Amino acid sequence: MEVFRSKNIFMWGPNDGAPLTVHYSAFAGYVQIKKDLGMCWPKGVMTFKKDKMTWFNDFDDLWDRGKEFVRKLILDKKNKKKALALWKKRIAELEKVHKEIDRTDVSGLSDSKLMDLFNRFTTAYLGMWSPGMIAEPVNFGAEKMIKEELEKRFPEEKINDLLIVLCATTKLSFYAREEIDLLKIAKEMKKSRKEIMEGGYDFKNSKNKRLHEHVREYFWMLNNYYETRYLDEDYFGGIIKRWLEENINLDKKIKEIQDHVKESKKNKKELINKQKLSGDIALLSDIADEFMLFQDERKKYNLVGMHYLDVIIAEIGRRHGITVQDMKYIFPEEIAELPKRADELKKIIKDRKELCVVVYDHYSYRILDRKSAEEHYEWLFKVDVKDSDEMRGVIASKGHAKGRVCLMFSVREISRMKEGDVLVTTMTSPEFVVAMKKASAIVTDQGGLTSHAAIVSRELKIPCIIGTKIATKVLKDGDMVEVDAEKGIVRRMR
Repeated sequence: MEVFRSKNIFMWGPNDGAPLTVHYSAFAGYVQIKKDLGMCWPKGVMTFKKDKMTWFNDFDDLWDRGKEFVRKLILDKKNKKKALALWKKRIAELEKVHKEIDRTDVSGLSDSKLMDLFNRFTTAYLGMWSPGMIAEPVNFGAEKMIKEELEKRFPEEKINDLLIVLCATTKLSFYAREEIDLLKIAKEMKKSRKEIMEGGYDFKNSKNKRLHEHVREYFWMLNNYYETRYLDEDYFGGIIKRWLEENINLDKKIKEIQDHVKESKKNKKELINKQKLSGDIALLSDIADEFMLFQDERKKYNLVGMHYLDVIIAEIGRRHGITVQDMKYIFPEEIAELPKRADELKKIIKDRKELCVVVYDHYSYRILDRKSAEEHYEWLFKVDVKDSDEMRGVIASKGHAKGRVCLMFSVREISRMKEGDVLVTTMTSPEFVVAMKKASAIVTDQGGLTSHAAIVSRELKIPCIIGTKIATKVLKDGDMVEVDAEKGIVRRMR
């Protein structure tokens, strides 16, 4: 059997994840977006096995569909205006439901009212995801179109250097904005340094209003597709305490973060002028820049939404003897049927935790039976890899580093990451930032120059090589490696 037309496969994962949380984005990208904007993602397959999810697409399909998104949805000013207006409308609708949940004691709701709240959240969350799912295709498409234009004028060895500059973001990510905000709070709290250093400062009852506002604004930052975590004053206070212990120059750190995007903007402008790049390339570069920020904003609403989803399904699950994590192995329409099918769905949950494969295609989705799921899983994960001490990838952020490999597939493994380690993973996502800040370099199997790993590594100014395809399969925890992000080579040191 063949799942895709080729073995040139985009693979996001394995990462922490479960069917319900991933389904919202996938259903929106294949069904809801078609109704709203007349387009959808190419065929995708999601696998779930023992709390790990992997999202697969055919790379050629992604690039082709991405270019179609750019041409029909973004370059067409009328369609772009419609898509962005829909985004703003859906965000407002989702925030309205969030506020309702905030002021509701869900444990006091009747079964029917609790289910009604879940259904309204689902409608609003899917609504947000629909225009939100234009981000990845547009970024894939814009990057590919820029590359194709550059290939008409420049030799192959120069293309990646040009792409790094043209695909760099000129605006702060929400992680950079959060860090700047917290650094400013740390400056205000330096007057309490002695009390903080001695462990006697009560962050939860701090008189610093900005710290409490910071929690309300960023409590969701470590949420992921498997679990959520509410970051409170003690969490952010702990970071402030560490900065004070290390005598971090707070003003210098703020300036470094702000200077990064100024430098990116300056470099991009100078490159376009020096190389006399066409207006088409400049426009595509601006599109990539705009939709990297758009994707970043969508991540925020995605991760915030997961918090509110957990609040509701934890209560629904409690009433039927199902944990909040197990609730994530059933789909929205099945949750609505829980009162009548609780025993049956508990057995289904058990089976799906072992293996679940979902195919999204032709504006619909289907959950495969066990035999088909096993066949798909075997085909998707079967990769012939020869052991090698050297591998190549795409340079996302230049530099050179040596360090110990920390192989990571889960945010739950972040505690293993030591300062100076080389982070090796399939792709990074927002919850990996804590580990990325400790890394001397980043190496990934997948990703493009508009990917999360590329953006964050450039912000952190550390070497990054993406798209190796085999790094996580060849390298082992503890291996010593040299990351040459001037040539795009990762070498294992014997």
